[in-house]
Amino acid sequence: MKIHLLLLLLFLCCSFLQAEVQFKKVTSDELPEFKDRLVTFYCEQLVLAGLAESVESIREMATFEFEEEPGEEYNYLQLASDDLSTPYGLLFYSIQDHTASLNAIYLEPQFRGQGFGKEALQKLEVELKNREIEAIRLYVYMFNQVALQLYNNLGYAVETTYSIGDTPIGCHMRKDL
Repeated sequence: MKIHLLLLLLFLCCSFLQAEVQFKKVTSDELPEFKDRLVTFYCEQLVLAGLAESVESIREMATFEFEEEPGEEYNYLQLASDDLSTPYGLLFYSIQDHTASLNAIYLEPQFRGQGFGKEALQKLEVELKNREIEAIRLYVYMFNQVALQLYNNLGYAVETTYSIGDTPIGCHMRKDL
């Protein structure tokens, strides 16, 4: 009986342990598909925010949002399991003048709400600090209350809020590292 109870407790403890999020750099061969997924995700966000009628109607414009600008460093990362065999999502950020811009973070639906986004952000912040980056900025839509709460809990502060009429649609947030 004691052995069964001990095994049950061990199983329960292990089932609550979360795999660590790893960053895997996207290769040049993977980059076109990665960018296409980012554009699709961005278009979906625009539709959810009420700024576009459909993904298809905004796709061409959204593609321009992901064109690289001279003078910025671009980093395309896949979020994955410890052994890199399970992709959790995508992370895209750029750096200019000691400030990082989190351009997109996306988790596959089955991995949301499990702490992977929080872990990825915390890990990114550590890496950026080690590179002497002074701050990180991001944009979030107001409809995404889960993301807003996460960013607030991690110490991000609203810099600017954007509205259409009296309706706030999104905000830029910043965290000094």
